[in-house]
Amino acid sequence: MRFKILLIVLCFTGLFFSSAKTEAAQTIGEQTDILFWGETITDPYSTRDITYPDKAKGFNSSGVYKTRKKVTKDGGTSYLTLEDGVLKVESQVWKEASPDPFYAYYQNTTEFYWKAENADYEVTVVLSNPTLESYSAFLRSDTQTQSWTKKVKPGAEVTLTGTISVIDGELCFSILADSSAVSEKQASLQAVYVKEIRITRLATEEKGETPTIFIAGDSTSAYYSSGKSPWEGWGQEFYRYFTGKNTVRQKSYTELGFNTEYLNGYREYKMSNLTIENWSVPGESTTTFLSSGKWDGILNKAKPGDYVFVQFGHNDSVKSKGVKYTSLSDYRKNLKTFIKSCEQRGVTCVLLSPIPKYSFTSSGNCQIWVNSYRKAMKSVAAANNVPFLDIGYYGSIFLTNIGKSAAKPYYLIVGKGKYSYFPDGTKDYIHLQKKGADKFAQIVAARITKNSKLKALASYLDVDTNYYSGITRTTSITKKSKSGKSTWRLYWKKVKYAKYYKIYIYSTKKKSYRYITKRSNTKAKITGYSTKKKYKFQVRAVY
Repeated sequence: MRFKILLIVLCFTGLFFSSAKTEAAQTIGEQTDILFWGETITDPYSTRDITYPDKAKGFNSSGVYKTRKKVTKDGGTSYLTLEDGVLKVESQVWKEASPDPFYAYYQNTTEFYWKAENADYEVTVVLSNPTLESYSAFLRSDTQTQSWTKKVKPGAEVTLTGTISVIDGELCFSILADSSAVSEKQASLQAVYVKEIRITRLATEEKGETPTIFIAGDSTSAYYSSGKSPWEGWGQEFYRYFTGKNTVRQKSYTELGFNTEYLNGYREYKMSNLTIENWSVPGESTTTFLSSGKWDGILNKAKPGDYVFVQFGHNDSVKSKGVKYTSLSDYRKNLKTFIKSCEQRGVTCVLLSPIPKYSFTSSGNCQIWVNSYRKAMKSVAAANNVPFLDIGYYGSIFLTNIGKSAAKPYYLIVGKGKYSYFPDGTKDYIHLQKKGADKFAQIVAARITKNSKLKALASYLDVDTNYYSGITRTTSITKKSKSGKSTWRLYWKKVKYAKYYKIYIYSTKKKSYRYITKRSNTKAKITGYSTKKKYKFQVRAVY
């Protein structure tokens, strides 16, 4: 269990703010009750006004959707008023839909911030209500939508508590009035009343009994319920490649205070010697995973000795996706944020390039998707000396070698009437069926064993590193000749990585191919079949 260290207690009796100060809000009048590591000090915090005065610009000439621009005023206290020892905090809060169904969240208010060591902090706010109407208040970490909400009835006093992870040397949050407004016009100026703020640093140095792997990703690694069969992400099959018995549980994001508009909760795979938590959410990019607070949620739970697998790029790369789109420079910056915040907590950050798309060239090569983002991730991993699993590269090699036809059942390409969730069928060249999810999970596990930085984690695995094992691919017969009355000579193309080849003959009676024999080279002499008849032979490479 984490222990707590009291950091700050801030009471508002006798406290008010001077708007004439530009560096930080100052205390004037009576000494406030502020404790910092057991010592009473003055002005340990600063405030800033944040507003979004201009409308979203929409799509620019490059096809990128531009949201509202935040305007800040350091030292601003425009939304703060001291009334009878209680701090009245006003705010105007609303959200706006972007082209992709992810909202951009906005708030006009005054936020609080402290210079703080990179760690996890518990923020407790004591709220009162001197008015005659109930109100709901929530605590928002920086600009993230991770929040904790409480209703405050007239005359009541309520405590609101949330955990915030500091990764940039600044503890920053807003105390806001809850709002369902979906436009600035709908959003009215509302108030909450704060009696006290307590900030407590949580210990982050305590190693767990067993390690946890957190998966932070998008739809290609996410969990899907059986009602969406055959749709799966590789993250829901990953646990199968580890030793130890397991118990699968669904946990709610609301336990951690998340906005749950698009979320169903993370999936936990509890094993005897290791735990996997899959936090992947369809539609996420590096930008939205950070801004939605889910990254904070992982940091709040991660312990020294844990691992965080980060796989984004598909949504980052699409300019039309509104708030999800991430330029390459911001993508690199976000990856560095992931790495830095993990290192601060003794956690290993593992970067994984996006899985390949079902897309083949005319020569039969599976193309590496979003390759510019893959290369950016690879360079960031090298520069920061963290493990990099190149799933995009090795996945595309795998699909190239088994061929376009054999690769098709790995993706969500299904016919009409086969599955209730896809009554009209679907041709989805990005997402996976169970077969593909399982194979990419195997590829991830196999690449762990090949990475020198992940030797400790590899010891937990039980995986066949030859992920071609058991797969067959039909290869072209280049030559078929007759010899005598009952002998056929076959020659075929060599298939890379094939262990051996199986030869089949077509049965007109059963209307299917029947196995005859196998060979380790690329030729065979087939006897016992009259050369006066016509036969259809087939050769399948076995990996």
